[in-house]
Amino acid sequence: MKTPESWEKNELKNYLAGIGAFYFLTFAPGFGKSGLPDIVACIARGENTRLAQDSAFLRCLNAYQFESTADELRCAFDSGYTVGQHSVGTFWGIEVKREGFGPTKIQEARMDEVKRAGGMTAWGTAEKVTGEIEAWRNAK
Repeated sequence: MKTPESWEKNELKNYLAGIGAFYFLTFAPGFGKSGLPDIVACIARGENTRLAQDSAFLRCLNAYQFESTADELRCAFDSGYTVGQHSVGTFWGIEVKREGFGPTKIQEARMDEVKRAGGMTAWGTAEKVTGEIEAWRNAK
């Protein structure tokens, strides 16, 4: 029997697959870390990620090799790109909740850990979470 939250998870999995994100669902049966997000994903920003990936990679690599300012380096890294890799994407921890429910204290603590480490978090229904991700993906 499906729980109300499982319908939300299925909707989010379909959304993430549709935008080409890498994702997986977590499961910690008493031996893992408590409060892990329900879904862990790596999500690319924008529609033309290949072009953005190449130009940001080169900008970041040039900043690294040619003694650019700290602000230029920070800008390159804040874009979600890493030196030496052709990668574009941001770590997301997603806590799935049904309407009217929020994260527990331990889930809030884990989301804070993700944010401090440079990742993004979202919690709520599939509609709320997809709206937040879409707003982030389309921000300029």
